[in-house]
Amino acid sequence: MYDILDCAWRELMRRRSRMIVNVLGYFLAVVVMLILVSWLQFSRRASDEILQTTGTHFIVFSPSTFCCPLKAAEHKNQGTETFVAAGVTTQLFSSGMVDRIRALPGVKDASPYLSFRLKDPKDGHLFTIGGFDPGQPVSVGSTTCAPTDLTAGRFLSTSDRGVAMLEKAYADSRGLENGAKLTISGKKFTVVGIVAPATRPAKADIYLHIDDAEAIINVKRKTPFSRKDSVNIVLVEIKSSRLQDQAIRDVKNLDKKFTVSGFACYRPAATVMGINEKAIMFILVLVAFGTLVFSVKSQLSSVIERQHDIGILKAIGWSDRSVVSQILAESVMQALLGAAFGCIIAKYIVFLAPLREWSGIQSNLDVVLAPPILVAAVVLAVAGGVLAGVFPAWSAARKNPAEALRFK
Repeated sequence: MYDILDCAWRELMRRRSRMIVNVLGYFLAVVVMLILVSWLQFSRRASDEILQTTGTHFIVFSPSTFCCPLKAAEHKNQGTETFVAAGVTTQLFSSGMVDRIRALPGVKDASPYLSFRLKDPKDGHLFTIGGFDPGQPVSVGSTTCAPTDLTAGRFLSTSDRGVAMLEKAYADSRGLENGAKLTISGKKFTVVGIVAPATRPAKADIYLHIDDAEAIINVKRKTPFSRKDSVNIVLVEIKSSRLQDQAIRDVKNLDKKFTVSGFACYRPAATVMGINEKAIMFILVLVAFGTLVFSVKSQLSSVIERQHDIGILKAIGWSDRSVVSQILAESVMQALLGAAFGCIIAKYIVFLAPLREWSGIQSNLDVVLAPPILVAAVVLAVAGGVLAGVFPAWSAARKNPAEALRFK
């Protein structure tokens, strides 16, 4: 093996210009691929921070049907005052579904929610109360309202009772401000915050702690209920936009009566992530293929130029295997040299060049080249060197010594 490597190296030194061109080809390929891969990883991680949370939430409820009127009939004023979700009347279902939904593979968080439409006894206007658990900020913040939505006052806490937050449009229409006093179903509340949520699937006019919402709703029902046993909505936050379709299917498999309401913006978000990755992967394939074709052509040209020398080697007793081994060794050596220099230069480029700014993605993440990526680049370059040398080596080995000796 040592003799083969020694001969291969001496042969490369004999044709330094060709070797430099081949090494440069591998060098450029490795540099380009490493920079693209590092950029791809950065873009994926940075984009995931934004896109994975785009539209990754929905609410789950069970609509009332004409064939099941009993749930609606339990309310004293069933025509207007009833459980609602997404503009339709809903039924109560077991609160145990909250835990079952939370346990699904793609679900990040799930929490109970009570949404009830009421009629003001003074002027007859309709409004909706939303009762949530402030101790579940992940699912509540994405589907209902969040502290960042505050325009005045403070957000509800887990210990709050007898206080409320108002949706800004409702507060403005009723002339209510932070600190105002409300009476809902005979119960007095103090407004501690005004929120202006963006489009959310579980918006309400008045937000309460879920315990207060339960107490108000029971005043309106003929048959009291406990939210620990029943809810009419589950707020759901998904781990990633990529997992949302599967999560929705999993939820509906729990109960065929469930309806899911959310926003379809998670689909283009997931699609954009896939398009970016596919574009970069396509470029990587083109670079790798181009390098391989160039290397095969260069190695084949080298073999053709050395036919006379190869004929001499075979005439003095070199076996086909030895000839193939030397040519493969030459190809692999050039790939190793190119990959080694490529890794060093790519490391400096990634460190010094403002790739993060060029990407146009606002993120605090760094563009890095992890050691496994560098190792993978070297392995791929060596594999490319082997592939590039196989055909030229086979072509050289099949030459008849007498025919090769006649080549000038």
